[in-house]
Amino acid sequence: MISVRTYRLPKLGNSDEECEDAFSSNGNFSRMAIADGASDSIFSGVWASSLVDEFARIEGRLYDDTGQVLSQLITAARNSWYDRINWKKLSLFVKNKAIKGSFSTFLGVEIEKTPEGYITYASAVGDSCLITKNDGAINSVPINVPSEFNSTPQLIWSGYGAPFSREFKWKKPVMQKFAFNFIEGSTFMLATDALSKWMLEHRKDSWETLINTENPGEYFDLLRKRKEMRNDDVTLAIVTLDP
Repeated sequence: MISVRTYRLPKLGNSDEECEDAFSSNGNFSRMAIADGASDSIFSGVWASSLVDEFARIEGRLYDDTGQVLSQLITAARNSWYDRINWKKLSLFVKNKAIKGSFSTFLGVEIEKTPEGYITYASAVGDSCLITKNDGAINSVPINVPSEFNSTPQLIWSGYGAPFSREFKWKKPVMQKFAFNFIEGSTFMLATDALSKWMLEHRKDSWETLINTENPGEYFDLLRKRKEMRNDDVTLAIVTLDP
């Protein structure tokens, strides 16, 4: 059995509707994903949620993929993104931005139960991270050094908006893949970039702080007000692999 606690907060000063992060999973949490829409593209929150929602639904393991599953994911997510935008009612200014498409990071996780415990497969584009703690040490993929976070992560593109048609030739993103063996009772976390960076900067106590904090949302707000963490959308999933 897999249990998950999730938290999703917008930037300080923004509404929940303006949050461009997304999380989704299937019913038993054997598939889940987080994504962080790029703030310099329009409708990136719609694109991020389309990616994670479609990942939760698709068949086939992305980690083992030679192209077919990724094509299925991006095509389905594009169709969802394209359909969720009312192109005809956009102002000219918004339309000129939206036609260029949207961009997002992506981290998809696939979990398999084994006699020894669990195997967790992670497929990452950009700087949303899977964070583990082993023998007291916090480590993170695909980024494990705070200074490597920057303003130009790898991203998945939605394709052009209207008046371009729904059909498009998708661009293969730069995807990194990782596999982990966990014993029963283990915990790992998924986090978007601002929180991942903060955790790596505070390796000594950040893990226990997040595990034990009753209201992480209030704690994230406090960190951002103190400028200890960048004022950005924040998404956290705490995943426990129960017996």
